[in-house]
Amino acid sequence: MDLERIMMLPKHELALIYMGFDPDKATTKGTDDIPEFVTSEIFGKKNSPMLMFNSGGDIKIREGVDEPGKKSQFGSWPGSLSAFGIYTAGEYSDELNFYIRTIDTGEAPKIDYWFFSEGSNIRMSEAKGFTTFDFAIRGACNYDGTIWPFSSKELPSEVIVPYLPIEERDAKYWGKIVDMNTLDLSEPEENKDGTVSYTALCTNPNVDTLRLSSVPRYSSKLVIEVEFNEPVNSKEFAGFQNIFNGSVILDGEYIGNRDFTGTRIHAEIDKCMNYLATGLIEYISK
Repeated sequence: MDLERIMMLPKHELALIYMGFDPDKATTKGTDDIPEFVTSEIFGKKNSPMLMFNSGGDIKIREGVDEPGKKSQFGSWPGSLSAFGIYTAGEYSDELNFYIRTIDTGEAPKIDYWFFSEGSNIRMSEAKGFTTFDFAIRGACNYDGTIWPFSSKELPSEVIVPYLPIEERDAKYWGKIVDMNTLDLSEPEENKDGTVSYTALCTNPNVDTLRLSSVPRYSSKLVIEVEFNEPVNSKEFAGFQNIFNGSVILDGEYIGNRDFTGTRIHAEIDKCMNYLATGLIEYISK
């Protein structure tokens, strides 16, 4: 397997786009010197690359104190995590924040830790059969932690993924959705309100029209509009909604837990919950 081409699972690629990273430019180059890479490329740098642990792992964070052996445990993650990564973000703030963040695919609880990154450092410890990454967070807060990344026979554990500008994310997301579901996508239509729309053709004989739209330069919704030839049941689409971050409307009525039929779906899903949009498009395209 060519690890320079197959860096991660497709569901991780989609999630990374809206975390602000470009999965198409992922690489393992540079991961042989993680402490140097993290120190020079992540700490103290806005919108830094992500160092991703592809197959998950464990992490423990403790309150930092001066006397060894007296550190109380601040928090811990259980084993079998979904993939996660570390990076520094400053897109919406002048403050540099160090993030340790789960890649959200909807399969596991989403857990984030973030700290002010000033005065922080990371080091790598190696033993037979495993590697750990120890970090010290200093400045506005005071924590120590250790990451135990798991290894994978198919995918590399440490992957560097560069930053992706916000205005490029929607086009990359829709493009990958098209490839995953073998859709035929039209050229983009740019509307006066800033929305960019696409018409997609799929092999589902019950789909008359499928439109995908969003506003690339803002943290807006992913909008999916479908017209069916024959009525569909609301219960089929209940799993693609979220009370706070994603609504699915059938013939002008919110689906909720109701049981009714209709022929027109209008879904608006927050980009941070993009896995719901991914699942909905996949279901419609079958």
